[in-house]
Amino acid sequence: RCGHESVLVRDRLLMWGGVGRVSGRWQYFSRREVFSMDVHSQQWSHRMATIATEGDEPTPCVDAQCCVIDNIIYSFGGGYNTDDGRRVRLNEMLSLDYENMTWKKLEVRGNKPPGRSACGLCAVGEKLMIHGGLISATGREKLSAGVQYKKFNSTCGYVNDCWQFCLREGSGMLCV
Repeated sequence: RCGHESVLVRDRLLMWGGVGRVSGRWQYFSRREVFSMDVHSQQWSHRMATIATEGDEPTPCVDAQCCVIDNIIYSFGGGYNTDDGRRVRLNEMLSLDYENMTWKKLEVRGNKPPGRSACGLCAVGEKLMIHGGLISATGREKLSAGVQYKKFNSTCGYVNDCWQFCLREGSGMLCV
């Protein structure tokens, strides 16, 4: 498994998503399957038995980023290849409530960043900060003036922009 997300919540390391080879074929793993390891015993619970999650179905992908505020895990971005080989980069913001293991797609108001993978995501108080990452070459026209785009290959490139998501209870998220 590679390209998965992982985060520490209390004394548990949680891990989900990513891609790996199953029966000789590459497969994207569902983000509904959340694996949990006790950091003290360093044992995966129930031999990596999955914790079933409820709520909105997150898109299976690689290279999404996550962080935690209190008991809520936030996940942003990621990408996947379509059956015809096109790369899709996501700009969806999700939350996973650790207590009841429920995924939720968050409503984002205001400008939204272009879909991206392999970006940075961190929590600063009640805000989430996103920096950089890989975007599709077709997403260049959505970039603000002054944002640097460095071509990686013919289909994508790196950006150096920064986005702030303000968490406001009951009103979704405002991206500035």
